[in-house]
Amino acid sequence: MLSSQKARVARSRRNRKRRDLLDRCLYYRGRGRFEELESRLVLSANPFYSADSATSGVDLTLRVQEDRLRLFDASETEVASATLAEITELVRIVGSQHDDAFHFDISTSLATANLSAAILFEGGVGSDTVFGPDSVSFWTVTGDQTGNLGGSDVLQFTSTENLTGGAADDSFNFTEAGSLSGVIDGGLG
Repeated sequence: MLSSQKARVARSRRNRKRRDLLDRCLYYRGRGRFEELESRLVLSANPFYSADSATSGVDLTLRVQEDRLRLFDASETEVASATLAEITELVRIVGSQHDDAFHFDISTSLATANLSAAILFEGGVGSDTVFGPDSVSFWTVTGDQTGNLGGSDVLQFTSTENLTGGAADDSFNFTEAGSLSGVIDGGLG
C-alpha cells in the first residue's frame, strides 16, 4: 500500500508541474514582443577561398571575367573560380593571420548586375587592406573594422583595418558604430 501511495504522490507532482507550465504558457501567450535585431552577416559554411593556413600575408584580386568570378594571387595565378550562375549565396573569402591585401577589381554596377550574392572578405588578425575598383565607389563603415563597398549586397568586409579607393571618386561614410584602426586612402580619385 505504501508503494501505491508513493506512486500517486509522484504522479500528482508531475501533473502539478505540467499544469504550472501550461498556466505559464497561457499567461505569456500573446504577450510576446519582438524587437528588431541589428543586421548580421550569415557566414557560409564553405569559403570560396581561405588563406587561413598561409604562413605570410596574401595579396588577392577578385574579378569578373568571361562569366566567371575569379580570384587571383599576387602572381596573377587563379586560386579560386566559379561561374556566375553557380553563385547563389554569400561568397566568402578568408584572409590569413597576417597583413593581407584584397583588391575588389569589379565596379559596383557590374557586381550588382552580375552577382546574385554578396562578396564577404574576412581580413583576420593582421593589418588588412581592401582596395576598391577604379570606378566611383561608396564605402560605409558600419562597425568595428566592418563595413561594405557599394552596399551590403555588393562587398562586405570584416576585420579590415585599412581602406583604399581606386582611380575614380570614392566616398567614405561612417555610421555611429563605425570605426577603423588603420588608414583611409582615397586613392587616385
